Amino acid sequence: MPEFCAAYSCSNRRTVESKARGITFHKFPRKDMRKKWERALRRKDFTATNTTVLCSEHFKPEDFDRTGQIVRLRDGVIPSIFSFPVKPQKVSASKGYQHLEIQISYPSIHPFSSVYPSRVTGTQEKKNAMAREKRARIALQRLLADLREKKLISDEFKERLEYYEGKTKLAI
Repeated sequence: MPEFCAAYSCSNRRTVESKARGITFHKFPRKDMRKKWERALRRKDFTATNTTVLCSEHFKPEDFDRTGQIVRLRDGVIPSIFSFPVKPQKVSASKGYQHLEIQISYPSIHPFSSVYPSRVTGTQEKKNAMAREKRARIALQRLLADLREKKLISDEFKERLEYYEGKTKLAI
């Protein structure tokens, strides 16, 4: 039976491919430590069973004991590397829509970058940053199109946006 990692938005599953990538799976401990692990996951109404597992990507490299043939977690270790959801974008308008404030939050750099060699993560971080920038640009374009459609953009605001048109590739 396949075992999936119990962490939020983690799709790692115990397979031959994941083993080849060096991902190990660890059962939840018993008693007091189990409660600490459950709290660390931040999943509402989550209760681990005797077969629930977490993958190695949610632990720091120093949390492992790799001296034997089996990769084990050191005593008292609590998972600490997670990719929790980011708060949604916040758009507010005031003063008759003449002032527009856009706040876009980006997730932090990939939390597992310390596990992989820097030459691999450098490329991956660049791809991730470019993808985040593209998503932000698309969201901004959709917002501007919506504001234009509702005729909520003032001439002054439109002039300010035109200044950035070439720099941010916005279609006004």
